[in-house]
Amino acid sequence: MTLTVRGSELRRDELLEFATRRLGFVLGRFGSRVTGVRVSISDENGPRGGVDKKCRIEVRGPSKLAVVIEDAAADERAAIARAADRAGRTFARALERRRERR
Repeated sequence: MTLTVRGSELRRDELLEFATRRLGFVLGRFGSRVTGVRVSISDENGPRGGVDKKCRIEVRGPSKLAVVIEDAAADERAAIARAADRAGRTFARALERRRERR
């Protein structure tokens, strides 16, 4: 699994480590079926505060399978955790649908 991280907020080592651990935990059960993960985090409102930390996670799988999840929260860790959990569930459903079609 290749993890690509974008956004100035994720340059901090502890957030990068948190995102890596969380995604490894959530997506680790898929093994080699996950070919890549791209994480992007942004601050929508700048210094004004509020629920404005947006996390976007794109999970790539076999045969051009791609799942994109976006979530927002008051802080970066919550946004990453919620988006990662949703990405794991959505990727599992997408793999199941693909298996049922065959």
